[in-house]
Parts: sequence; C-alpha cells; structure tokens
Amino acid sequence: MKNILRTLVALADIALILWLIYVAFDDGLDDSMEVLVFISILLLTFFNFYFIVTRGEPSDWLSLFFKRKALEEQRKIENLDPRN
Repeated sequence: MKNILRTLVALADIALILWLIYVAFDDGLDDSMEVLVFISILLLTFFNFYFIVTRGEPSDWLSLFFKRKALEEQRKIENLDPRN
C-alpha cells in the first residue's frame, strides 16, 4: 500500500509540474508576485518528488531504478580511474 501511495504522489507531482509549465506558457506571468509564487510551487514540487524517489524502500521499483543508475555511474567512474 505504501508503494502505491508513493507512486500516486510521484505521478501527482509530475502532473503538477506539467500543469505549472502549461500555465506559465499559456497565460504568461505578468506580475512579479505571480512569478514568485510560480517558482515557489515549482521548487517545492521538485523537492517533494526528489524526497519521494530517494527515500524509498529497497523493494520499491522507483528507488531500485535510481539506485541502479547511481551504481552504473559509480562503475563508470571506477573504470576511468587510472589508479585501478
């Protein structure tokens, strides 16, 4: 149940980000306060998504995907290291 909720929140975050981008380009941001609110909501959504993805259980598919990507990058770095 916890993984389902995390996935739903991640999808909601992605939908919110896409909607914010649509609003910004469709209506435009006229006032400086609108820009401040827009950037604040966008940053909070990105941080929320980041914490959802990185704070997952090891069995969560999203966390496993990012862990695999991190390990692949670590392996590339180790292969490029001249000391090995």
